[in-house]
Order: sequence, then C-alpha cells, then structure tokens
Amino acid sequence: MGDSTSLALTRPEAGDGAGTMGERRPGELLVAPIVVLSLLALVVNDHWLKAAHPSWLTGKISDVAGLIVAPVLLISIAEVVAWLSGRTLTGLRHPMAAVAAAVGFAFAAVQLIPAATNAYAELAGHSARVVAMIVPVVSSSGGSADVTADPADLAALIALIVPIRLSRR
Repeated sequence: MGDSTSLALTRPEAGDGAGTMGERRPGELLVAPIVVLSLLALVVNDHWLKAAHPSWLTGKISDVAGLIVAPVLLISIAEVVAWLSGRTLTGLRHPMAAVAAAVGFAFAAVQLIPAATNAYAELAGHSARVVAMIVPVVSSSGGSADVTADPADLAALIALIVPIRLSRR
C-alpha cells in the first residue's frame, strides 16, 4: 500500500475536515447538477423513451448519461466507504481520471468484444431483476438485457471529460 500508484486508505488527520475528501464531502459529486440531470436522463430514457420512441438518439442518450454517472457513482461509493471507516482515499493524484479510464475501457470492450457484450447483458439483466425486487415500480423482463454492440458508440467516450473536470473543481 505504500506504492504511490496504488489507491490506499489512510486515517484522516485532525483538522482536515474529519474525513472529507479534500474540500468536498464524500459522495458530494452525486448531487452536482450535471450528474443529477444525467441520472434523470438515463432513467427516463431507459425506462420510457427507448420503448416509446426507439431511435439511434435514445441509445446515445444512455451512453453519454451513463458515462457521466458511472465514474461519479464509483468514486462516491469509495469515498463514503472510506469515510465510514474513518479513512480517506489516497495514493492516486487524480482518482476520478483513473476510474473514468476504467469505465471507458469497460465501455469500449462492451462495444467491441462480443464476449464482453454478452457478459454485460447478463449482468445488466440480473441487476434489473434485483432493482425490480427492491423498487416495485420498476419492471424487469427477466433474462439478459438488450445490449447492442456498436463501435460508433465509442464517440460517447468524450463524455468522460465531464466527471474528470467536475472532480477537479
């Protein structure tokens, strides 16, 4: 854990905000207006627009919104877990950039590699069933999710700039 390239947890020192991540609170990025709007767009698009008005645009909306929300959600979870354990995240100079890169690689794999597309479809299908059990308003069709690999969707990777810039404010 002493390696400067690894993500480590350390106990917060007195006077540093009692576990805050620099000048922001753990998970605070989740309530940034662009993240909230992206999450809203993702939910409305995936649960209504795609079925009511299927087109290439609805797919792109999900891609862009998901690429904004996913890294912020992952970093926020890590921040909250660290904070709850009385630690802070250290070890990476720009953790959001690292998480965004990982999300980008996973997104690219789903678009380009059939085995990754199938694995993601299964995971998304299972996740939808779990959410449907927890939130009765959400419906799940069972099986795997409908995922279409499209190399043209890689253009949406530019959206990863948003969470990186947001985290550096």
